[in-house]
Amino acid sequence: KPTTKAELALNGMVEIAKLKQTKPLALSHLAEKQAISLSYLEQVFAALRRGGLVLSVRGPGGGYLLSR
Repeated sequence: KPTTKAELALNGMVEIAKLKQTKPLALSHLAEKQAISLSYLEQVFAALRRGGLVLSVRGPGGGYLLSR
């Protein structure tokens, strides 16, 4: 069984994939949708970014995109 962090990472990546790379997904939106802490989700996505699975977009309208 996957860990909680792994489940959150997979669920987050699925949500990003649903957007079809049109715009970055803000973590605040994802945290609200999944009813979890924003700071915890930031830790999960930082690990995904370091692993090269997601790209971060900074600034207004920023968020995360799938790297592939």
